[in-house]
Amino acid sequence: MELRDLRYFVQVADDRRYTKAAAHLFVSQPAISKAIRKMEDELGAQLFDTQPDGVYLTDCGEVLYARATTILQQFDAIPDAIDAVKMAVKGRLAIGMGPMVNELYGREIINQFCQRYPDIEIRVEEMGSLALQKMLENHETDINIYISLEKSDVVETIPLLEDTIVVCVSDKNSLAEREKLSFKDLQEESYNLYTSASLMYQQIMEKCKQAGYVPKVGFSSTNISSLVKSTLNGTGVYIMPRPYAEHILCPGLKIIPLEDAFPWRVLLGWVKNNYQSHAAQLFAKHVKHYFALKTGFSNE
Repeated sequence: MELRDLRYFVQVADDRRYTKAAAHLFVSQPAISKAIRKMEDELGAQLFDTQPDGVYLTDCGEVLYARATTILQQFDAIPDAIDAVKMAVKGRLAIGMGPMVNELYGREIINQFCQRYPDIEIRVEEMGSLALQKMLENHETDINIYISLEKSDVVETIPLLEDTIVVCVSDKNSLAEREKLSFKDLQEESYNLYTSASLMYQQIMEKCKQAGYVPKVGFSSTNISSLVKSTLNGTGVYIMPRPYAEHILCPGLKIIPLEDAFPWRVLLGWVKNNYQSHAAQLFAKHVKHYFALKTGFSNE
């Protein structure tokens, strides 16, 4: 006896006609009749009494009907039961984020996720993208939200956001009057740069090389606030993503577009062909939805 046969049997009992049951189940009437005969042969009992106005359950049919409806209800409830387990998921996640990404979006992402899934413990590793890539490859983080990297044979990524970089100068700097700048225009300036271990540091160095010079690094730090303060004091220029520049914009700081800017891409990354826990899958879905709503950027 198969589950399908029980479903046929219950439908016939409910509709009291083979033709009506066949229509409800989108199968042929002979298929249902054959299944019922098979059940009666297996059980050695007649299940239906055929009358001019329809078919009615026999006493044996009544017993089977009671059991069959319970079995089908339990079977049909399995997806809901699985969903309930997913919604009440517990676990731990190690999330890697770059400092700017974390300050701009990370805290809100984590807070919203933790409110929705309070039983998932989150640990955030905040550092440069190059270091985060190594952590992901070594399985020290489950998922990273960081800026664009070279393609990896180990890591899978999808884009979450794309913007551009800009140059920030003090309003005391003579460049503050310019509407646009290029890396060539910055040749005589000293640069305030995020740590040399960062991807952005390498990208800026490459752009300066293409412009024909090696930049003078006036101040390098892992502390973004210190870099901004140094720039505000009139010492050097600071190149950063446009969203972050607008986020920290304050009196005395001027944001100027770069003609030869490189794109600032935020990615979601995980190890290829590696099992992702349900907690990790939920987090990835949450992050993609967050960026789609927050920025309008489609990652499809």
